[in-house]
Amino acid sequence: MDTYRFQEIEKQWQEVWQRERTLNVEEAPDKPKVYILDMFPGPSGPLHMGHVKNYEIGDVVARYRIRQGDNVFRPIGWDAFGLPAEIAAIKHGVHPRKWTDKHIAIQSQQFKSLGIHNDWSAEINTSDPEYYRWNQWLFLKLYEHGLAYRAERSVNWCPQCQTTLANEEVVAGACERCDTEVVERPLQQWFLKITAYADALLKGLDDLPNWPDRVKTMQRHWIGRSEGACGKVTYNMRDWCISRQRYWGTPIPIIHCKICGTVPVPESDLPIRLPDMTDFVPDGQPPLSRVTEFVQTNCPQCGEPATRECDTMTGFVCSSWYFLRYTSPHNHNQMFDTKAVQNWLPVADYVGGKEHSVGHLMYARFITHFLNDLGLINFTEPFTHLFNQG
Repeated sequence: MDTYRFQEIEKQWQEVWQRERTLNVEEAPDKPKVYILDMFPGPSGPLHMGHVKNYEIGDVVARYRIRQGDNVFRPIGWDAFGLPAEIAAIKHGVHPRKWTDKHIAIQSQQFKSLGIHNDWSAEINTSDPEYYRWNQWLFLKLYEHGLAYRAERSVNWCPQCQTTLANEEVVAGACERCDTEVVERPLQQWFLKITAYADALLKGLDDLPNWPDRVKTMQRHWIGRSEGACGKVTYNMRDWCISRQRYWGTPIPIIHCKICGTVPVPESDLPIRLPDMTDFVPDGQPPLSRVTEFVQTNCPQCGEPATRECDTMTGFVCSSWYFLRYTSPHNHNQMFDTKAVQNWLPVADYVGGKEHSVGHLMYARFITHFLNDLGLINFTEPFTHLFNQG
């Protein structure tokens, strides 16, 4: 033929692959298991060439490993909660859920048209209550172990995004999302005590020979362990502020009671669903505080009238454990199936940008260490080999 009719031919074979589940992980106990993963996409707009460059790298690695005789698991999902999707939705005057769902559909079609090797049977969406209920469960476990607490601190405040930011989200004094100069503001916020794992996170870097040296150096500097006078140990790292005064995120499962104080929501009441809102534009106060039917509740301890926490969690909580959920995405009874996780994890090859060196990667390592301490997994480091594209 004179021309290669790629649209016709590719579509034909993609239909075959979908019908025959060609790209789904095999039931092949005799083959070595290999988990290959890309940092999952945020559906705040269509894919662009930067995405293609990132996801084609993992695609090449996956196809090579398959041809080496390995049983490859390469799932796909959506980092759908948090600032990027909400900012895009507000800019275009639509609800974040409508915007998110629209771009999940668009990106799904784009990924499939590219023929990228993904196991779509493991697809997850972090804005789905069946996913974020486990963000809430994780928060309750951290709270139970003294690793989640509320305190008034001077925190990073972005006047443009109208929310607090973690230290890792501030670059050269500006918001990494919109480049607005960040100011300090005293606020009651929820923190995760990542500093309790400072030494473990520092030591764990020695067990990662297949990570780029520059990433390990950045993490060591961020933790910043030093010996002071009389041998007192100090750290640059600060606890992780997870509170956001935004709408599009996981509701924090806490109730405030005038009699009992701060009361965790019972696990049996999860998920605490994010209510639909038409007026969700941020104004410096949590938008959920404007939803009376959400705010007003009863204390689970004394039964008296009480109020719900109205801050939502940063989207980085979603991405701190998503790689575990992929192994059992439809499990309604557990955060993940322990046996499935132990079969596939840690991730053999992880591909993503170095802009996450001291944000996402640090949080994911922290949560993995914590889940190991709970006895739910049998490893402490989630990603064996890390590759930064670009």
